[in-house]
Amino acid sequence: MMTQSRIASIALSNRPSMTSMIQGYDGQIHYGYLLMGLVPALALLSAATAMLLVIG
Repeated sequence: MMTQSRIASIALSNRPSMTSMIQGYDGQIHYGYLLMGLVPALALLSAATAMLLVIG
């Protein structure tokens, strides 16, 4: 038996996330959205790399 919260989570899982929507409704690819996702990811990776270099 599926609960109401399980049904809601399945319904929401089919919706794309904001970072995966680089193609707007106008059909053009908006690279700004791609950069908005890459900049924080690269910042986290470089911070983790720096910590590993300091510790190791």
